[in-house]
Amino acid sequence: INYMDKIGKFGMGSRSYFHVSDMIIIISGDKLVFLDPDERLPLFKGGQMVDLNHFMSDVKNEYTSYILDILQSFDKIFDFEYSLSKKKNYFYDGTIIRLPLRMGKWTKLSSFAPYPCGTTKISLNIKKFMDDAPECLLFLQNVKKIEIYKFSDYSSCSELYFKTCRNDNE
Repeated sequence: INYMDKIGKFGMGSRSYFHVSDMIIIISGDKLVFLDPDERLPLFKGGQMVDLNHFMSDVKNEYTSYILDILQSFDKIFDFEYSLSKKKNYFYDGTIIRLPLRMGKWTKLSSFAPYPCGTTKISLNIKKFMDDAPECLLFLQNVKKIEIYKFSDYSSCSELYFKTCRNDNE
């Protein structure tokens, strides 16, 4: 990686996600964030940050079906659970970033990259990343480990694909 001393400095790294996906979906703490620059979810005008506890306390609003569909895609992954209960306190102790791969009809509609990104391409990119990941952790002060999991189609069962941790004793 060139210019490793610049990683994270300008917040531009997340743009690389758009090479494989047209939407970034993040669960962290009590927030759900999604970035949708192509505005495929028209109610949200390019993206939104949602306070899950506030949203779920008023579950009958104009965003309900979109948000519940997004939350369902995280259900039972890394102990995240959603329910329609208004009494549930939503807080996920960690961060999950979900990148739906650009495939099928979405390929032609992409303003970023009008080419598909299937499992073969993403596997090659992950293998390249795995080579550099340990050094990346040196420059990411708040990231203690990076784990990549592989999920079977239509299943919440995962398999650890890659893991690296920062050694804070050095």
